[in-house]
Amino acid sequence: MKILVLITNNKGITDNIGLLKSDNLETVILKENEHIIYYLEEYIPDFIIFDSNERINDLEYFLKKNPHIRIFISSDKCFFKEHKNTIKIENISNIESIRKIIETINSIDNGNADNKKYKISENLKVINQQVISFLSIKGGAGNTTSALNSAVIANEEYNLKTAFIDISFSEAFSDLSSYLGIGNMPNLDYYFLNYKEGKDALRHSVSFKSGKGLDIYLSPMTSKSINKLDSDIFASFLYQLRSYYNLIIFDYPLNLFSVNSFFEGITDFTTFFIVTSFPTPLCARKTYEINKLIADEKKILNILNNTFIPVTIKKEEYEKISGSKVISEIPQLDLKLHTKLKINNLETEVIDIRKYLSCFFNNYLMA
Repeated sequence: MKILVLITNNKGITDNIGLLKSDNLETVILKENEHIIYYLEEYIPDFIIFDSNERINDLEYFLKKNPHIRIFISSDKCFFKEHKNTIKIENISNIESIRKIIETINSIDNGNADNKKYKISENLKVINQQVISFLSIKGGAGNTTSALNSAVIANEEYNLKTAFIDISFSEAFSDLSSYLGIGNMPNLDYYFLNYKEGKDALRHSVSFKSGKGLDIYLSPMTSKSINKLDSDIFASFLYQLRSYYNLIIFDYPLNLFSVNSFFEGITDFTTFFIVTSFPTPLCARKTYEINKLIADEKKILNILNNTFIPVTIKKEEYEKISGSKVISEIPQLDLKLHTKLKINNLETEVIDIRKYLSCFFNNYLMA
């Protein structure tokens, strides 16, 4: 089966792409963004439809390394005129434009565009794949609670195949295994030891499967596992994750530097959420320091927990001091009255705070 990557921000196309059907062409839809080059290098498609006026240089760089790929594009840039596998098209306006291109692809392969009817493969993966990371500046801030709630929102409300990665590297059973009521085996230690097995190593490292597409990976039971990590292992791990999931969520420990291999490998393409309990000027200044550590151009957002405590500062002041936007404020909750988070039929020990977190999916992750 050949692969077609369609890069477009046209919602009319992405909403109706399922109208096109085929048995021999797997079509992957991607939104145009700064990470397109990573996705293209992952898929190495046979055909690309590029419906954008941005990231042209990234596409040119990719095609120089992969000259055999056929590209359908409206750009008049010299490179695409010279690239022997460029097929010039008009600007794409609707789903019929895509249908005609797919008919052309069929003609290229078969000499007759009427022999096949094309569809999107049932293996369709990601429209706007995301990697997000949850950090905290102090223990007990609600980091894992926020991250796990976000995973359930993505999976059960947005139908995204989601990976939740716990990298706390504690010296005992992880908090997450207690919250879920499961054992600590298997865990990520299997992947770190057997990463050359690729997808099989990933499959054997899943600690919990929800049944709806949420997979949870627990951290190893000893911090000594951090010594096994290097850039090759991390690159392999992230590649496998991005091959299977629409959304990847990393739950970081308090000490970022204890997982430096993960942290350095992920900063280029993740959105960071910093969870803060009792938001005070001191916490805001610590958040500012994390902002400087990560780099100013990265996307960093704040979640303020327990915001009804009198000693806290207001959202506007927190944003001014920290230098980053607050996207959710979670009030002090009565834990006896509040419901537990459910993953399918499993009731966890984690508090359900989804109503305080759902808003930023449309505003910040799916936009």
